[in-house]
Amino acid sequence: MADPSLPTTHRVWRMKSEVKDTKDAKSIEESLSLEEEQVPTIKEGQILVQVACCTINHEDILHLKNAYVNTKDIPIPRGVGFEGSGKVVASKAPFYLGLKVGSRVAFYSDQSCALAEYLVCDAQTVTPIPAGVSYSTAAAAVTNAFSVLLMVQNLKKGGHKAVVNTVGAGSLGRLFTKHAKSLGINVIALVRRDSQKDLCQADGAKVVLNLSDPDFDQQLSQAIQETNCHFAYDGLAGDMPDRLLKALPLHSVVSIYSEIVSKKLTIDVNHLYQKRIEAFNAGDEAKALWTVQMLPLMSKLQKWMATPEMQTTIRTQFEFDKLPEAISNSASEKKSDGKVQVIVTPSML
Repeated sequence: MADPSLPTTHRVWRMKSEVKDTKDAKSIEESLSLEEEQVPTIKEGQILVQVACCTINHEDILHLKNAYVNTKDIPIPRGVGFEGSGKVVASKAPFYLGLKVGSRVAFYSDQSCALAEYLVCDAQTVTPIPAGVSYSTAAAAVTNAFSVLLMVQNLKKGGHKAVVNTVGAGSLGRLFTKHAKSLGINVIALVRRDSQKDLCQADGAKVVLNLSDPDFDQQLSQAIQETNCHFAYDGLAGDMPDRLLKALPLHSVVSIYSEIVSKKLTIDVNHLYQKRIEAFNAGDEAKALWTVQMLPLMSKLQKWMATPEMQTTIRTQFEFDKLPEAISNSASEKKSDGKVQVIVTPSML
Protein backbone atom coordinates (compact mmCIF):
# COMPACT_ATOMS: atom_id res chain seq x y z
CA MET A 1 0.00 0.00 0.00
CA ALA A 2 1.41 3.42 -0.97
CA ASP A 3 0.42 7.07 -1.10
CA PRO A 4 -0.55 7.73 -4.76
CA SER A 5 0.92 11.24 -4.59
CA LEU A 6 4.49 9.98 -4.02
CA PRO A 7 7.12 11.73 -6.16
CA THR A 8 9.60 9.72 -8.24
CA THR A 9 12.69 11.59 -7.01
CA HIS A 10 13.84 13.13 -3.74
CA ARG A 11 16.81 14.98 -2.23
CA VAL A 12 19.45 13.06 -0.27
CA TRP A 13 22.58 14.21 1.56
CA ARG A 14 25.67 12.16 0.65
CA MET A 15 29.12 12.06 2.24
CA LYS A 16 31.72 12.23 -0.56
CA SER A 17 34.81 12.18 1.64
CA GLU A 18 35.89 12.16 5.28
CA VAL A 19 35.30 15.52 6.99
CA LYS A 20 38.55 17.04 8.24
CA ASP A 21 37.02 19.52 10.70
CA THR A 22 33.44 18.99 11.89
CA LYS A 23 33.42 22.40 13.59
CA ASP A 24 34.04 24.20 10.29
CA ALA A 25 30.99 24.51 8.02
CA LYS A 26 33.15 25.09 4.95
CA SER A 27 35.13 21.90 5.57
CA ILE A 28 31.88 19.98 6.02
CA GLU A 29 30.40 21.48 2.86
CA GLU A 30 33.40 20.28 0.85
CA SER A 31 32.77 16.69 1.97
CA LEU A 32 28.98 16.60 1.53
CA SER A 33 26.66 16.96 -1.44
CA LEU A 34 22.88 17.28 -1.76
CA GLU A 35 21.84 14.84 -4.49
CA GLU A 36 18.66 14.21 -6.46
CA GLU A 37 17.90 10.47 -6.49
CA GLN A 38 15.08 8.05 -7.18
CA VAL A 39 12.69 7.53 -4.28
CA PRO A 40 13.59 4.06 -2.93
CA THR A 41 11.21 1.12 -3.15
CA ILE A 42 10.35 -1.19 -0.26
CA LYS A 43 10.35 -4.95 0.27
CA GLU A 44 8.20 -7.14 2.49
CA GLY A 45 8.59 -6.13 6.13
CA GLN A 46 9.61 -2.56 5.27
CA ILE A 47 8.00 0.88 5.25
CA LEU A 48 8.79 4.07 3.34
CA VAL A 49 8.90 7.15 5.55
CA GLN A 50 8.59 10.77 4.46
CA VAL A 51 11.11 12.35 6.80
CA ALA A 52 9.94 15.35 8.82
CA CYS A 53 12.89 16.06 11.08
CA CYS A 54 16.31 14.64 12.02
CA THR A 55 18.43 15.08 15.15
CA ILE A 56 22.23 15.37 15.09
CA ASN A 57 23.96 13.22 17.70
CA HIS A 58 27.57 12.51 18.61
CA GLU A 59 27.62 9.44 16.38
CA ASP A 60 26.82 11.68 13.40
CA ILE A 61 29.99 13.66 14.09
CA LEU A 62 32.05 10.46 14.38
CA HIS A 63 30.44 9.08 11.21
CA LEU A 64 31.56 12.14 9.24
CA LYS A 65 35.11 11.67 10.56
CA ASN A 66 34.91 7.97 9.58
CA ALA A 67 35.49 7.15 13.25
CA TYR A 68 32.10 5.64 14.16
CA VAL A 69 32.53 1.94 14.92
CA ASN A 70 29.13 0.95 13.47
CA THR A 71 29.68 2.55 10.03
CA LYS A 72 33.45 2.60 9.44
CA ASP A 73 33.15 -0.26 6.95
CA ILE A 74 30.40 1.34 4.84
CA PRO A 75 32.05 2.53 1.60
CA ILE A 76 32.26 6.25 0.80
CA PRO A 77 30.27 7.89 -0.80
CA ARG A 78 27.55 7.03 1.70
CA GLY A 79 24.51 8.45 3.45
CA VAL A 80 24.33 10.81 6.41
CA GLY A 81 22.06 10.89 9.47
CA PHE A 82 20.70 8.34 11.92
CA GLU A 83 17.80 9.54 14.06
CA GLY A 84 14.56 11.20 13.04
CA SER A 85 10.81 11.08 12.61
CA GLY A 86 8.30 11.11 9.81
CA LYS A 87 5.14 9.73 8.24
CA VAL A 88 4.61 6.33 6.61
CA VAL A 89 3.83 6.83 2.90
CA ALA A 90 4.18 3.19 1.75
CA SER A 91 3.95 0.03 3.82
CA LYS A 92 4.61 -3.68 3.50
CA ALA A 93 4.74 -4.09 7.26
CA PRO A 94 3.20 -7.11 9.01
CA PHE A 95 -0.44 -6.31 9.78
CA TYR A 96 0.01 -6.80 13.54
CA LEU A 97 2.35 -3.77 13.72
CA GLY A 98 -0.44 -1.47 12.58
CA LEU A 99 1.89 0.64 10.42
CA LYS A 100 -0.40 1.97 7.72
CA VAL A 101 0.02 4.86 5.32
CA GLY A 102 -0.29 8.00 7.44
CA SER A 103 1.16 6.46 10.62
CA ARG A 104 3.65 8.72 12.41
CA VAL A 105 6.90 7.06 13.49
CA ALA A 106 10.26 7.75 15.10
CA PHE A 107 13.22 5.85 13.66
CA TYR A 108 16.92 5.10 13.88
CA SER A 109 18.70 4.29 10.60
CA ASP A 110 21.72 2.12 11.45
CA GLN A 111 23.05 2.53 7.90
CA SER A 112 23.13 6.33 8.26
CA CYS A 113 20.88 7.60 5.52
CA ALA A 114 18.21 9.46 7.48
CA LEU A 115 19.02 12.90 6.08
CA ALA A 116 16.88 12.41 3.01
CA GLU A 117 13.34 13.34 2.09
CA TYR A 118 12.32 9.66 1.99
CA LEU A 119 13.78 6.73 3.92
CA VAL A 120 13.26 2.95 3.92
CA CYS A 121 12.96 1.43 7.42
CA ASP A 122 12.49 -2.11 8.67
CA ALA A 123 9.00 -2.03 10.14
CA GLN A 124 10.10 -3.87 13.29
CA THR A 125 12.58 -1.13 14.21
CA VAL A 126 10.41 2.01 14.24
CA THR A 127 8.40 3.40 17.16
CA PRO A 128 4.89 4.79 16.61
CA ILE A 129 4.58 8.38 17.83
CA PRO A 130 1.86 8.89 20.48
CA ALA A 131 -0.92 11.37 19.80
CA GLY A 132 -0.03 14.90 20.85
CA VAL A 133 3.73 14.41 20.48
CA SER A 134 5.38 16.57 17.81
CA TYR A 135 7.69 15.29 15.08
CA SER A 136 10.45 17.42 16.58
CA THR A 137 10.13 15.82 20.02
CA ALA A 138 9.89 12.32 18.55
CA ALA A 139 12.95 12.87 16.35
CA ALA A 140 15.12 13.11 19.49
CA ALA A 141 13.43 10.32 21.42
CA VAL A 142 15.08 7.14 20.15
CA THR A 143 18.89 7.12 20.27
CA ASN A 144 19.55 8.28 23.82
CA ALA A 145 16.43 6.73 25.30
CA PHE A 146 17.04 3.28 23.87
CA SER A 147 20.67 3.33 25.00
CA VAL A 148 19.62 4.37 28.51
CA LEU A 149 16.99 1.64 28.74
CA LEU A 150 19.56 -1.02 27.81
CA MET A 151 22.26 0.43 30.08
CA VAL A 152 20.02 0.52 33.14
CA GLN A 153 18.61 -2.89 32.28
CA ASN A 154 22.17 -4.26 32.44
CA LEU A 155 22.64 -2.67 35.86
CA LYS A 156 19.45 -4.25 37.17
CA LYS A 157 20.47 -7.66 35.84
CA GLY A 158 23.80 -7.35 37.65
CA GLY A 159 22.13 -6.33 40.91
CA HIS A 160 23.96 -2.98 41.02
CA LYS A 161 22.66 -0.29 43.37
CA ALA A 162 25.12 2.44 42.33
CA VAL A 163 26.91 3.55 39.16
CA VAL A 164 29.36 6.20 37.95
CA ASN A 165 28.40 8.04 34.76
CA THR A 166 31.22 10.13 33.27
CA VAL A 167 28.99 12.23 30.97
CA GLY A 168 26.45 13.30 33.56
CA ALA A 169 25.39 16.63 32.03
CA GLY A 170 24.88 15.47 28.43
CA SER A 171 21.45 14.60 27.04
CA LEU A 172 22.09 10.87 27.44
CA GLY A 173 23.62 11.31 30.88
CA ARG A 174 20.70 13.32 32.22
CA LEU A 175 18.14 10.83 30.94
CA PHE A 176 20.26 8.01 32.38
CA THR A 177 20.24 9.63 35.84
CA LYS A 178 16.48 10.16 35.82
CA HIS A 179 15.74 6.57 34.81
CA ALA A 180 18.31 4.99 37.15
CA LYS A 181 17.04 7.09 40.07
CA SER A 182 13.46 5.98 39.37
CA LEU A 183 14.59 2.36 39.79
CA GLY A 184 16.49 2.96 43.02
CA ILE A 185 20.02 3.12 41.56
CA ASN A 186 22.32 5.81 42.97
CA VAL A 187 24.17 7.77 40.27
CA ILE A 188 27.56 9.43 40.70
CA ALA A 189 27.44 11.97 37.85
CA LEU A 190 30.63 13.55 36.55
CA VAL A 191 30.59 17.02 34.95
CA ARG A 192 33.15 19.43 33.50
CA ARG A 193 31.87 22.67 35.05
CA ASP A 194 30.33 23.68 38.38
CA SER A 195 27.48 25.32 36.45
CA GLN A 196 26.34 21.83 35.38
CA LYS A 197 26.02 20.50 38.92
CA ASP A 198 22.54 21.91 39.51
CA LEU A 199 21.25 20.14 36.37
CA CYS A 200 22.46 16.75 37.54
CA GLN A 201 21.25 17.27 41.10
CA ALA A 202 17.80 18.22 39.81
CA ASP A 203 17.80 15.02 37.73
CA GLY A 204 18.32 13.01 40.91
CA ALA A 205 22.05 12.27 40.98
CA LYS A 206 23.22 11.07 44.40
CA VAL A 207 26.65 12.70 43.97
CA VAL A 208 27.89 15.21 41.38
CA LEU A 209 31.63 15.70 40.92
CA ASN A 210 33.55 18.20 38.79
CA LEU A 211 36.27 16.56 36.70
CA SER A 212 38.21 19.83 36.80
CA ASP A 213 38.61 19.88 40.60
CA PRO A 214 42.24 19.34 41.66
CA ASP A 215 41.16 16.67 44.17
CA PHE A 216 38.67 15.01 41.81
CA ASP A 217 40.20 11.52 42.08
CA GLN A 218 40.01 11.62 45.88
CA GLN A 219 36.39 12.78 45.72
CA LEU A 220 35.59 9.99 43.27
CA SER A 221 37.12 7.31 45.48
CA GLN A 222 35.16 8.59 48.48
CA ALA A 223 31.85 8.68 46.56
CA ILE A 224 32.41 5.15 45.26
CA GLN A 225 33.13 3.89 48.76
CA GLU A 226 30.12 5.64 50.31
CA THR A 227 27.69 4.27 47.69
CA ASN A 228 29.28 0.80 47.48
CA CYS A 229 29.62 1.27 43.73
CA HIS A 230 31.07 -1.51 41.54
CA PHE A 231 30.12 -0.27 38.05
CA ALA A 232 30.91 2.72 35.84
CA TYR A 233 29.74 3.82 32.39
CA ASP A 234 32.36 5.86 30.54
CA GLY A 235 31.95 8.03 27.45
CA LEU A 236 35.25 9.93 27.68
CA ALA A 237 37.99 7.29 27.14
CA GLY A 238 41.60 8.51 27.26
CA ASP A 239 42.80 7.99 30.84
CA MET A 240 39.31 8.08 32.38
CA PRO A 241 38.71 4.28 32.36
CA ASP A 242 42.04 3.85 34.16
CA ARG A 243 41.12 6.45 36.79
CA LEU A 244 37.79 4.69 37.30
CA LEU A 245 39.44 1.28 37.65
CA LYS A 246 41.85 2.68 40.22
CA ALA A 247 38.99 4.14 42.28
CA LEU A 248 36.63 1.16 42.05
CA PRO A 249 36.86 -1.83 44.43
CA LEU A 250 37.69 -5.39 43.38
CA HIS A 251 35.22 -7.22 41.11
CA SER A 252 34.14 -3.96 39.45
CA VAL A 253 33.37 -3.20 35.80
CA VAL A 254 34.01 -0.17 33.60
CA SER A 255 31.72 -0.23 30.56
CA ILE A 256 32.69 2.08 27.70
CA TYR A 257 30.08 3.45 25.29
CA SER A 258 31.94 2.00 22.30
CA GLU A 259 29.60 3.73 19.84
CA ILE A 260 30.55 7.26 20.85
CA VAL A 261 34.17 6.93 21.96
CA SER A 262 36.90 7.68 19.42
CA LYS A 263 39.88 8.29 21.72
CA LYS A 264 42.47 5.65 22.54
CA LEU A 265 42.62 4.21 26.04
CA THR A 266 45.50 4.61 28.47
CA ILE A 267 45.40 1.76 30.98
CA ASP A 268 47.73 0.70 33.78
CA VAL A 269 47.53 -3.09 33.63
CA ASN A 270 47.89 -3.27 37.42
CA HIS A 271 44.49 -1.60 37.76
CA LEU A 272 42.85 -4.55 35.95
CA TYR A 273 43.50 -6.98 38.78
CA GLN A 274 40.12 -8.62 39.53
CA LYS A 275 38.42 -5.82 37.58
CA ARG A 276 37.52 -5.56 33.92
CA ILE A 277 36.68 -3.26 31.04
CA GLU A 278 33.89 -4.03 28.59
CA ALA A 279 32.37 -2.32 25.57
CA PHE A 280 28.71 -1.29 25.55
CA ASN A 281 27.16 -0.99 22.08
CA ALA A 282 23.41 -0.33 22.02
CA GLY A 283 23.10 -1.59 18.44
CA ASP A 284 24.68 -4.94 19.28
CA GLU A 285 22.65 -5.20 22.48
CA ALA A 286 19.42 -4.59 20.55
CA LYS A 287 20.23 -7.18 17.87
CA ALA A 288 20.65 -9.81 20.59
CA LEU A 289 17.09 -9.27 21.86
CA TRP A 290 14.07 -11.29 20.76
CA THR A 291 10.99 -9.39 19.57
CA VAL A 292 9.18 -10.25 22.81
CA GLN A 293 12.06 -8.64 24.75
CA MET A 294 11.91 -5.51 22.59
CA LEU A 295 8.21 -4.84 23.11
CA PRO A 296 8.43 -3.49 26.69
CA LEU A 297 11.37 -1.28 25.68
CA MET A 298 9.43 0.16 22.74
CA SER A 299 6.46 0.75 25.04
CA LYS A 300 8.71 2.66 27.44
CA LEU A 301 10.07 4.76 24.56
CA GLN A 302 6.54 5.80 23.66
CA LYS A 303 5.76 6.77 27.26
CA TRP A 304 8.93 8.85 27.48
CA MET A 305 8.07 10.67 24.24
CA ALA A 306 4.93 11.97 25.92
CA THR A 307 6.58 12.77 29.28
CA PRO A 308 8.09 16.30 29.33
CA GLU A 309 10.77 15.58 31.95
CA MET A 310 12.05 12.62 29.88
CA GLN A 311 12.19 14.53 26.59
CA THR A 312 15.46 15.72 25.07
CA THR A 313 15.98 19.49 24.93
CA ILE A 314 16.23 20.90 21.40
CA ARG A 315 18.62 23.86 21.27
CA THR A 316 18.15 24.99 17.68
CA GLN A 317 16.94 23.88 14.25
CA PHE A 318 18.29 24.34 10.71
CA GLU A 319 16.77 24.06 7.24
CA PHE A 320 17.51 20.90 5.23
CA ASP A 321 19.91 22.59 2.83
CA LYS A 322 21.84 24.13 5.76
CA LEU A 323 23.16 20.78 7.00
CA PRO A 324 26.85 21.84 7.09
CA GLU A 325 25.97 24.73 9.41
CA ALA A 326 23.85 22.42 11.58
CA ILE A 327 26.69 19.92 11.98
CA SER A 328 29.20 22.67 12.75
CA ASN A 329 26.87 24.07 15.40
CA SER A 330 26.34 20.65 16.98
CA ALA A 331 30.08 19.87 17.06
CA SER A 332 31.04 23.29 18.46
CA GLU A 333 28.47 24.01 21.16
CA LYS A 334 28.06 22.61 24.68
CA LYS A 335 26.25 19.25 24.57
CA SER A 336 24.43 20.00 27.83
CA ASP A 337 22.59 22.88 26.14
CA GLY A 338 20.52 20.51 23.99
CA LYS A 339 20.40 18.95 20.54
CA VAL A 340 20.56 20.42 17.05
CA GLN A 341 17.91 19.36 14.53
CA VAL A 342 17.49 19.55 10.77
CA ILE A 343 14.00 20.24 9.40
CA VAL A 344 13.63 18.05 6.30
CA THR A 345 9.98 18.71 5.43
CA PRO A 346 8.81 22.01 7.02
CA SER A 347 5.18 21.52 5.99
CA MET A 348 4.94 18.49 8.31
CA LEU A 349 5.83 20.44 11.47
